[in-house]
Amino acid sequence: MCLEGLLILMCLTASLPPQSLLPILSGLLKMQPNLKSIILPLIPRPSSQDAIEALRQATKKLQDAYPFSNASSFSTHHSFGAPQQPPMRDDYVLSRIRPHVTEFVSTCLSYFPYFSYKYPVPPSPSKHSHAAQSSSGSSTHSLQKERFHPAESFTFLSTVTRFIIDQPSLVISELEALILPRLSEEWKTWVENLDRHANREGNMVAPSVARSWEVEIERLVDGKAPGISNLMRGVLQHFPVKQGWAFSTRSPPMMVEP
Repeated sequence: MCLEGLLILMCLTASLPPQSLLPILSGLLKMQPNLKSIILPLIPRPSSQDAIEALRQATKKLQDAYPFSNASSFSTHHSFGAPQQPPMRDDYVLSRIRPHVTEFVSTCLSYFPYFSYKYPVPPSPSKHSHAAQSSSGSSTHSLQKERFHPAESFTFLSTVTRFIIDQPSLVISELEALILPRLSEEWKTWVENLDRHANREGNMVAPSVARSWEVEIERLVDGKAPGISNLMRGVLQHFPVKQGWAFSTRSPPMMVEP
């Protein structure tokens, strides 16, 4: 993209709400991958509140597009003796919601690198020049260690997961097909980083915080999305609180607050 085109893009996006900019930039980087190492380190890290608000707005668009006057509505609310309207076909419903399903998934994928650590945002060369000289594997591990915030990551991942399982069954099937592989990677990475953070580095997580995470994971297991339930069952099985690390006595402890 030439400089003139980039300036035009900046002018066009200046009036947009902040939460819509990251998905737009993500789409641009998908078309121009060579810009990734230049642009991403320059974007201020969004707060978890901003990310969740962007997800909430994408979820609302998806819910608003869903034609709720389908079979379930008419079967329970039609007048006695009146002809029952036939249910809407799935292909019609999908044609209505697919653009908004795509937008929701795009929004999730745009924010994943800032709150989870499978594919983190590349470090700024000026701040991580030493890491840039290291091997890519050790640099990634160093970045993950430096930026791992268990509570913040958990809030983001659990919010994404909750928004998915709160959808109608037809929407859940579409979302799981598009996002479940990436979501599985991110939850697995969170558990692995949490295990390293607590068991191998000796940091301490308040028992009340660990218990609140466990309770929320159990709730996600019980959701109506089959793929999500299987994923969260595995997360619960490997959740490090089962190993008793929440009461680590190594010094100095680092308390993680919600």
